[in-house]
Amino acid sequence: MSVDYNVLKDLVKVPSVSGREELVREVIVRHLKPHVDEIRTDALGNVIALIKGSSERKVAIECHYDQVGFIVKSIEKSGLLRIEPIGGIDVRTIIGSRLIIWGREKTIPGVVAGVKPVHLEEKKEQIPKIGELYVDAGFDSSEDASKYVRVGDVATYDLQYMELFNDKIAATGLDNKISAFIMIELSKRVQDIGDWNLYLVFTSQEEVGLRGARTAFYGIYPEMAISLDVTHAQYPPISQSKVPIELGKGPAIMIAPAVHPKVLKLLEDAAQIGSVCVQYETAGRFTGTNLDAIQVTRSGIPGGLVSIPLKYMHTPLEVASKKDVESTIALLESFLRLIKEI
Repeated sequence: MSVDYNVLKDLVKVPSVSGREELVREVIVRHLKPHVDEIRTDALGNVIALIKGSSERKVAIECHYDQVGFIVKSIEKSGLLRIEPIGGIDVRTIIGSRLIIWGREKTIPGVVAGVKPVHLEEKKEQIPKIGELYVDAGFDSSEDASKYVRVGDVATYDLQYMELFNDKIAATGLDNKISAFIMIELSKRVQDIGDWNLYLVFTSQEEVGLRGARTAFYGIYPEMAISLDVTHAQYPPISQSKVPIELGKGPAIMIAPAVHPKVLKLLEDAAQIGSVCVQYETAGRFTGTNLDAIQVTRSGIPGGLVSIPLKYMHTPLEVASKKDVESTIALLESFLRLIKEI
């Protein structure tokens, strides 16, 4: 079965800033609904889909579907907009960027500014603070701006999708819409895993504290879970010793205290049985993903973590490989076939 990258384009083209994920949630539900037995959305905005099995056993695969972004903090008398990050954003990556403000009535384009031109700047090496920057949307006064923008409106980078050479994708918000896309594609391929009830869980507000995973998994409480996220891939000037993961070499399987040894073994066996090339990454303490919350839900949930290599995380355009997308789908298919026998 071929992979339909038009679904990923659909996901990328709508915003999902943490706490304001409703537009992309509609896209997820629309694409997922034909392939699952049940689907619902909970109070925190988690999308929980179920493919029914023949017993009470439960396995869950999850990803967060929110993305980093901004919130309008204030409107200056001049009509300039002050912003605050939602999630982890490096201020160096946003200067001069085009932002989209998602107003109540319409979207408003703007540009991030606030530093002096290079001809006038005396301290060129100094990194500005986010509070020194503003969005210029062309308004001439606060009265003018307030017709279209309110304090509390969210903003994103300009939402873009493009295909590069050698099966690479550059897009906004691939962290973690690429995982949501993989799970939608997986739902088309897995309709029967025997005894197991398969939960496909799309969680909200991961970028601001793993919030959706805490509530969703308290309710589902599966026998085991796989978290799907992205991980840093190498690019200059990052050394291989610091980031060993490479683009196009397959998904990364995490080895860490949060990863249950039995689930790790199942993932490794699934990779071998499915002839899927994988990479390994490690974490001495926290994984920085939803798995950290899932592991300690109720009396504990055994879990594993699979990550898609990604360059330029949390910047206006992130880069991934189609090869890694398709290898991740194959790994998860193999994992579900494997647990069907246990």
